Amino acid sequence: MSYLPPPNINQVAMQPWTADPRPYEVLQQQWLAQEAMWHYGELVALVSMWSVKDYAAGNCALCTTCNLGDPNIQAAYKQPGYEKCPTCYGALYVGPHGGVKSFFIRPSLWTWGEENTVWGRRGETERQEGNVILPAGTYVQVRDYIFRGDGYRFQVNSWSGAHLSTGLQAQSHTETAMAYTVQVAREEPTSSAAYLIPPNQETLIGLLNPVGMRFPLRTSWPQALPGPQY
Repeated sequence: MSYLPPPNINQVAMQPWTADPRPYEVLQQQWLAQEAMWHYGELVALVSMWSVKDYAAGNCALCTTCNLGDPNIQAAYKQPGYEKCPTCYGALYVGPHGGVKSFFIRPSLWTWGEENTVWGRRGETERQEGNVILPAGTYVQVRDYIFRGDGYRFQVNSWSGAHLSTGLQAQSHTETAMAYTVQVAREEPTSSAAYLIPPNQETLIGLLNPVGMRFPLRTSWPQALPGPQY
């Protein structure tokens, strides 16, 4: 057996073999995840609200309805003057459709927790929390809303993505994501600003509960959707 001298730490290490990304594997997993949602899940409406990032980018303006208090306090806390604003729906920022930036429909899978009575700044409320799995390419942020087909409306508290790495590449929302899990989607009480956001309950329930759907879902109803669709 020949003797191998120890490596010289001053020499640059040889680059090992690297695997090329296989996007078809990611695409296959995305299809499988979405197929499970369409077979065993339910339709939800994802309502994206204007945020401070959008305001900093110049894409929206301050709400003139609730921005009537002390501007220094509102600028410091980045919160509306009052929560149940009929214009911005508590987002503080407005665009062409009030506080709603976009409204789109996606399939989803839900896991549930039991309803609990909690005490907070809204008084005594019944709260139900759960995790929601959404298709890849669906982007939500904290304080956005998720509307269910039974009429209940939830607010996003946190979210994370499941990615599949098939080679040496940077992970992204579109190239490697299989699905997204919205964690702790909190049920909003009927007295909150979430129920001011159109459409009304009857239209929402009909939109998210199509009967005998054997054709692609139609989501281009301007009278039902308050903002752009994606």
